[in-house]
Amino acid sequence: MKKQAAKRRKPARRKRTANARTAGLSASDIGAIRRRLIESLIEDGGPEDHGLEEMVEELLAAGLDASDDMPDPEMLSEFGDALEEARINANGGDPGARETLETVRAVIDKAARRDGIDPRMLMMLGQLFAAARLDIGDAARASMARILKSAGGDGLKEDSFPSFLEPIRQASHEDPFETYDKFSSFIDILPTGHKTAAVAALAAGSDALGRRVAVGFLLHPDEHVALAAVRGLAGSDARGNLDPESRRRIRMIRDWLAPARRDALDAAIPTAEAGAPRGAVKLLKTMASVCDGSGAANLYATAKDGSRYLMTSLMTKQTGVVEALLFDDLPKDAVRSFEETASSAAPTSEVSLPTFSRLVQLALGRNLASGAPLPFALVRTLETLGLETLVPDLATPDEIIDSLLADVAGSDEAVRDRRASPLDDDIARGWFEAGEEVDAILDTADSPEEAAQALLESYLPRRRAFWASQCALSALATKDRASRHEVWKTLALVGRDVLSDIPLDEIPLMRQIADTSALAYFMNG
Repeated sequence: MKKQAAKRRKPARRKRTANARTAGLSASDIGAIRRRLIESLIEDGGPEDHGLEEMVEELLAAGLDASDDMPDPEMLSEFGDALEEARINANGGDPGARETLETVRAVIDKAARRDGIDPRMLMMLGQLFAAARLDIGDAARASMARILKSAGGDGLKEDSFPSFLEPIRQASHEDPFETYDKFSSFIDILPTGHKTAAVAALAAGSDALGRRVAVGFLLHPDEHVALAAVRGLAGSDARGNLDPESRRRIRMIRDWLAPARRDALDAAIPTAEAGAPRGAVKLLKTMASVCDGSGAANLYATAKDGSRYLMTSLMTKQTGVVEALLFDDLPKDAVRSFEETASSAAPTSEVSLPTFSRLVQLALGRNLASGAPLPFALVRTLETLGLETLVPDLATPDEIIDSLLADVAGSDEAVRDRRASPLDDDIARGWFEAGEEVDAILDTADSPEEAAQALLESYLPRRRAFWASQCALSALATKDRASRHEVWKTLALVGRDVLSDIPLDEIPLMRQIADTSALAYFMNG
């Protein structure tokens, strides 16, 4: 019997809300990205190394010849948490985290190419990478395909799926959203043919939970998998097995799909008989954060549900909605704590429901335009809030800015004076550039001043649309808040300048972004 992987020191974990239902992530990226920027400005070196390379090598060395060779579940959980933290730090501009993830992938690729990973461990790694929203890589998938082929498993049959689903159902307490996250992570490493067979069988089967889970695969990034869900659900519909809730959710999702996928769904499942809207909770407050340096922002809603409360959180990025969380059965003090935490992560303002709804629709529009997949949990979030009819808004940054400034006089001297200086508000204090291309430019400079100038000349001109979008969305998120400074006007006007032909080094905000990026790089180097 091979030696079991040794138990190792735990990496630091983020706290989870006790009564939270999550969409596969444990926390918002925004706070982590902002904290990463602050740390890079005040500390020497990067974050503590959680030894991901060492952990993956221990997992690959673990033998699974017998049940007692299984790695400690706690160790697998630690590895998953460390993967997610590395992804967040990498997204936040940490080159060390990006290098660590590349090394981990290289270790897995090397072992996978020689089929040196136990099939069960390969499945576990696939689930952990998928849950952390990381791609395990083609080498691992090719290895799994060879393993299945050698075992005579070229395809999966529909009658195998009731038992296949059972352990996931037991762990999920009949929640289709939780079950979707588990099931999609479970099959992520499988070859496309196996995934489509799994989803089609799930959708067409006699299991009611399976059909509700299959609805989520209409949003899957792989077109083959999504169309397999369409075919399976159409079969269920033809047999009269689609329940009103599934039909209502299909109708809701339909408006978010790209035209080709929407047409396929319309041809397979008539939409005229959509189920009645779900009863919504009583909304108390809606809030929106400004965008952070990576383009991420959060939308929050607080509602009364009987004698208790619930909160929802949507994370949006430049590609659209990426995360939807529902925290339910909360006492009032937990709501207060949640709101305080949200405000500390990024400047956050209370907004009207129309503004909240438009920010969601703009995010849906970015999903549609970018082709980025939407999380299935968004369905639950919006139906809980009574916002099931929201559809994508494809407005461009200049169109958003024009609508905001429609009634603002261009000769307003006070506004023009504010526009002439970098924003003093916390909104832009964390705006920065990061990534491999940025690092390559900054690495050629001998000082922060030289590095900032290099960004202004060779990189930021290509980022005008991105920073104009940051200004436009942040202006919309702050427009409803009571403030004598009316910072939203400044943001909108600066966004208009960024989209114009004004040289970037003549726009103080862009100079501020370049300076912050260069200083963070040199302090962290």
